[in-house]
Amino acid sequence: MEQKPFRFEFKYVIDPLTARLVELDVLRFGMTKDPEVPAGQEEYVVSSLYFDSLLLGDYYDKAGGFPHRKKIRARMYDTIFSKATPHVWFEIKEKHDMAIGKKRLKLTNEQWCRISGGELIDPAKEGWSDTHRSVWNEIRWYTALEGRKPMVFVRYVRKPYVTRFLSDIRVTFDSNIEACKSDNLLYADGMVPIAERSVILEVKYSKALPYWWGEIVRKHNLSRTSFSKYAEGINAAYRYHALPR
Repeated sequence: MEQKPFRFEFKYVIDPLTARLVELDVLRFGMTKDPEVPAGQEEYVVSSLYFDSLLLGDYYDKAGGFPHRKKIRARMYDTIFSKATPHVWFEIKEKHDMAIGKKRLKLTNEQWCRISGGELIDPAKEGWSDTHRSVWNEIRWYTALEGRKPMVFVRYVRKPYVTRFLSDIRVTFDSNIEACKSDNLLYADGMVPIAERSVILEVKYSKALPYWWGEIVRKHNLSRTSFSKYAEGINAAYRYHALPR
């Protein structure tokens, strides 16, 4: 289990040219490729299956602009789930105004297959620690007891950077975002593009942003937004059956 402390997250929707110019600037100010990126690559694929209630409570919390929100998702760093997928993260992402926190349960390929197949696995038999069990029980509450089901599959390409001097600052560029209705990580045909010809720039930090980030924002006239890949994925997946707002 991995529990990340609350940190702040700012988002910007920009065009590919601006994204490249911002990328050159963050490199100029000393940021480097995130070591999590596989060797020989500059980016990786992120695929998420989002869970929500039948009435899309989390979606409408976002649409209503409520300051305290959450998302339940299964995430992998692979294009499509297969026997070769090493693991899947089951996550609870919470948002309080501009601060975000995350609780993650790392599942083996076999565990995810059993869970996605409807098996209610026993944490004791899996040998999980108390902290693992706590996260699993919270996920069960949100999924089983509150009726959350898989609603939409979202996939994109991420290029991340970190700084050598302020380790809690991370800048990412997300592109080629697409989504479809799905109830599993074996996405179906019919992926629909989201924010075409745009890049989602995100900066995450827990203490303070460096002075040079303000310079980048002013130089490129960046405007913060509340862009949500989940909400936009729902909008795209249900494009021909518009949801009431």
